[in-house]
Amino acid sequence: MLLVSACRFDHGDARGDLPVDDAGGDGSDSGSGSGSDDAGMTDATISAHACQSDAAYVPNPQTSVRYRAVATPLGWSAAQQDCASKGAHLVVIGDATEDVYIDGLLVTETWIGYSDIAVEGTFVWVTGASAGYTNWRPDGNPNDGSGTEPQDCTEIDEAGGTWNDENCPEPGTYVCECPPP
Repeated sequence: MLLVSACRFDHGDARGDLPVDDAGGDGSDSGSGSGSDDAGMTDATISAHACQSDAAYVPNPQTSVRYRAVATPLGWSAAQQDCASKGAHLVVIGDATEDVYIDGLLVTETWIGYSDIAVEGTFVWVTGASAGYTNWRPDGNPNDGSGTEPQDCTEIDEAGGTWNDENCPEPGTYVCECPPP
């Protein structure tokens, strides 16, 4: 059974609701954070981006990029796999405007598609793009857990949109982004 609730977001002058998919997966994170899972889009790019026709993906009215907020907590790798299964990927935040928009969708810390799984200290987006825009917390992030545990994946705060590196298997909500057709 698919349960759908709503998250807030700002349309500029108007308020609206973004459906939140509560059926993200089984709650486990099969990825180890080793970078061994590809979670890239295959099988003819998952039916030419099935997410384009999925009502759970709602377009940003300013850009028409489609997003799906998922409330079922998963580890980062499992979240990326869930997004990829629908022809999408964890959200890639390209600029401050998109960061503010994504922050407006959130009610808790949420996975984004930015990690240094492949090479410690070198963060890249799940699409393979290198960093352009970043918004790390001003308290020394990324800090890899100050050496206490590997923190190779990135979450965005619900208050302020700043980013934090976190332990990849830690369950969290996530936002999928549907690439343009």
